This record gives sequence, structure tokens and C-alpha cells, in this order.
Amino acid sequence: MKRETYKGRKIKVVAGRGADWGYTRITLNGVDMGKWVQGEDEALRSTRGTIDHADEVGISSGRYGAEWYASGTYDLCDEGHAKEIGGECGHHWCVEQRAAAAPIVDERRAERTPYDADHVAIVDMGHTVWALYIPDPEHAKDPQAVADNLCDRKYTDVEMVASTQRFYKKDGAAFSGWVVEGNGGYSDGIPRKPDAMKELKYVVAGHFKRPAADTVKAVGAPDACIHANVSRPDVLGDPATACRNMSSGEDFGAFNDEGCFYAYGCAVDVANEAAKENEEAEAPADDPYATWHRICREHEEQRADTCEQCHEGDAGSEDEADEE
Repeated sequence: MKRETYKGRKIKVVAGRGADWGYTRITLNGVDMGKWVQGEDEALRSTRGTIDHADEVGISSGRYGAEWYASGTYDLCDEGHAKEIGGECGHHWCVEQRAAAAPIVDERRAERTPYDADHVAIVDMGHTVWALYIPDPEHAKDPQAVADNLCDRKYTDVEMVASTQRFYKKDGAAFSGWVVEGNGGYSDGIPRKPDAMKELKYVVAGHFKRPAADTVKAVGAPDACIHANVSRPDVLGDPATACRNMSSGEDFGAFNDEGCFYAYGCAVDVANEAAKENEEAEAPADDPYATWHRICREHEEQRADTCEQCHEGDAGSEDEADEE
């Protein structure tokens, strides 16, 4: 384990053991940044480099979360984004909301690229793939040029929504494959690039699924999940922990007597939907009408723990044993 304070940010890196061998877990200003496929020294270097870039583009760019800045140097907007003290939030979501709520005065702002998944550019650079939101329509015409010069000051408003990178055992990684980063988390290793690209697009789509304003807090808040969602007081179980422990491509579903009525890749979001259903049905806490569960990877809209299709073979074996 190594600790250091860099430009006012407290960094801790811990090399993994056992099943996590080959990974390093990074904590920045008390926020768990997930597992990285690199050693402790490399993790420190890459974190310092990201901090340098966060300082270069500035808090008002909206490109980095609050954990990347020194304590006392920023405020949080209502959505939990870091912003300059006394200033307006520069995150693209907040910019879009202000533009929609106010008369258009600045014609340049009116020409911004729509902030949604359909306008995210996927830039494939071989061993690295970036998903970029490029606000300037002229810049958006050549995403490759933006990616090649991302540190250029004219691209400070470009947001990296998600990314995926190739790792190799020969270079010291714990596996050979791809890891997708986005929405505050990292996927498990994905062997094939086509599957990693599918996961990347799934993460991009999830980025633009905005939770209700009253269920949003900054990532790292004690009761927030890795997707920045907060559980309602009446949810069942511990969906925030389920989010932290979820695997790549895993989904959760809300179920009632009729089956799965809502599914998404965030346990807290799904648990909140189940709680709303119970509230509307006036179901008692000890006999809920709706519950949430992991969804079977092989059979959509089936609970992972009780999937009828997965357990058909087991049931058949028991029947045969009874007949004997």
C-alpha cells in the first residue's frame, strides 16, 4: 500500500491479493476509484497525470468529478457536479438544462450538439476506444482530430463519457482482454473486443439515463451507489452494495406477480422502482408486492436465483430420481 498527497489530493493505492492479484485499487480523496490493471507505482503516476489534466481544464469545464479536486476549492451544484465556488456548473447536463430554461441570448450556445447518447462519437484507436461527447458541431465533424488533440485548450469542453482499453498478460496484467470504464466504475475483463464495444455502448446509454433530482448525490457520498443514485428509505435490501459488486454486463430487475416490469444496470435505480410499486400498492413491508433481483445472464426477465430455464435440468434429474 502506498499513500501520498499530490497538489492537495490524498491518494492511496493498494495492490490486490488473491482473486484481485494484478489489480490495484485506487482511493482518491476518500472516494473508491475502483480496480485498475496496473501496479502501485503506475497507478500513482496515472492518477497524478489525471489530476494535472483536471487542473489544466479547470473545475468549470465539468469534465471531472469533485474527487479530482482539492478540498475547499470547489462547490457542488444541485446535481452533485463540481463547480467553481460561486460560479455556474459547467457539466454538459447542467448547461443544457440552463439553456432549455432560459431565453437564448448566446447564439453559440444554441448551436451546441445535443447532449444525448446518439451524439457521442466512438473513436477507435486500436488498443484504446473513447466515447466522446463533443459540444461544438464543427469539432464533432472530425472526432478523430479531437481525440488526437484532446489536451488542446480548444477541446476543454469535450467530455469522455466512457472508454475501453486492451490489457495484456505479457505486460504484467492479470489477464489479456478489455476493461470498460464509465459511470464511476470499471468492468471485469472482457476477452473479445466486439463484446467490449457492446459493453461500451451500454455504458454510454446508461450515462444519459438521468435519475430523478431527488435521488442524486455526488459519487462517494456514504449512501450513494457507484452510479450516483441514492436509495429511497423504503427500499428492500442493500442495492448500493449490489451495484459495487456487480459484474460487467449485469442487469437488475424489479418483479411483481406478473413478472419483470422494470430492468436496468443499476440495482439502486431498480430497487427504487420496486419501492414505488409497493407504495402505490400499499403493500406492507413484511409482504412486498414488488421485489428486486439480479437478472439471469442467459434468459432475459428471469431472476438469476430462480430462473426456470436454467433449473429445468435440475428439476428433470429430481423427477427421474423419484421415478427410480
